[in-house]
This record gives sequence, structure tokens and C-alpha cells, in this order.
Amino acid sequence: MSLLLRPAGRVGGDLVGMFEVNAREIGVFALDVSGHGIASALMTARLAAHFAGTTPGTNIAITRDRDGQPVMRNPSAAVARLNDIVLNQMETEQYLTLILARIALDDGRVTLTQAGHPHPMIHRADGAVESAGDGGMPVGLLPAAGFSDTELQLRPGDRILIGSDGITECMSPGHEMFDDAGLRAFLRDHAMSRGQALFDRLIDRLAGHMGHSDFADDVSAILLDFS
Repeated sequence: MSLLLRPAGRVGGDLVGMFEVNAREIGVFALDVSGHGIASALMTARLAAHFAGTTPGTNIAITRDRDGQPVMRNPSAAVARLNDIVLNQMETEQYLTLILARIALDDGRVTLTQAGHPHPMIHRADGAVESAGDGGMPVGLLPAAGFSDTELQLRPGDRILIGSDGITECMSPGHEMFDDAGLRAFLRDHAMSRGQALFDRLIDRLAGHMGHSDFADDVSAILLDFS
């Protein structure tokens, strides 16, 4: 597991992270609060608290099974709870995009909810690159928003990349976005790069696409190499 977080300014509204649920599964999340600057950063910090810790009550994504052991909720249920919290407990006009995923470490099963965040990319061991998710509604817009789960299967040698719109919406001097197509091409071009080395090359590719290295938006990502 590798994490990338590069704010566009002194503070940012993106956040990526992971938490251990039990010996068999972990949770990962990537979120992007609307707007920029201190207001977005403060809301991001408040949201981070809801994914902190590894026990029910401190982490909204974790509950207990019938034997009292910690397990992860279906991501869609956890995202629905967060939607209620943002609308009913946070006095803000901001919203956020989010991906929350449950990953089974033993067999590579992934269950994720996409709430307006860019589509995750699955780079298969055979070189194929696929996108996942159904788009979904951002968190904090509608009180009765519905969220759904998507099931994926990772096999040895596969990897999944969850990136923010600071990647896909990175703009060239000719006003061309990097887009999903650019990200797929990048993954194929750097099939042998792993972990932080891949992120270093991604930052270089985005800077080359823009023609400079002053990013207009936060850039964040999660990379899981499944072996």
C-alpha cells in the first residue's frame, strides 16, 4: 500500500488513508472536499476523525459481528452514515467526493463505494487496465442520497489505483485534460514501477502535461499492489 498526497497550496482538501479492521481485511479511503484553502482543510480534518482508530465507535466504517469481533461495514452503509453526519452535524455548505473500500487480504476481494470520486483503475497482471465504479452522488448534497457497492476481484500481480480529480482533470496549456485515458496510458507505460516510485513518475508525467510543476489542484492517490 502506497499513499500520495500533494496539496496545491500550503493546505489541501484531499485526504487518503487506510485502517486495519482485523487480520483478514483493511479499509482504504480517498476523499476530496469541495473548494480550496483553509475551509476545505478544516473540513477534511473533521472528516478524518470519522475514519480514525480501529474500533467501532471511533471509526464509522467498523462494526462488530455476532461474536463481538470487529468487521467492516458494507462501504455503502458507512458512506450513507457519513452523508447524514455532514448534512445534520456539520454546519457547512461544502460537500465531498469519496471512495471507501473494503479489501480482503487473503483472497483479493474488494468491495467499494464510489461517491462522485474519479473511477478507480485496476491494472491487471496481463497489462489490461480497467475502470471500476458507477460514479455515484457526492457526500453532503442530498439527505436521501443512495450509495451502492461495487465488487472487484484482484488476482496476484494486479494493482488498483484510486486517484483524485487533480490527476484526471490536470490541464495542458492547450486546455486538454489528462483524463482517464492519460492515466490508463501512464499505468501501461510504467507497468514495472511499484509503490512510491510510480507516484514519483506520475507527478513528473502530470508536470510534463501541464508544462510546469505548479499544480492548480490537490493531487492524491492510493496504490495497492496485490501479491
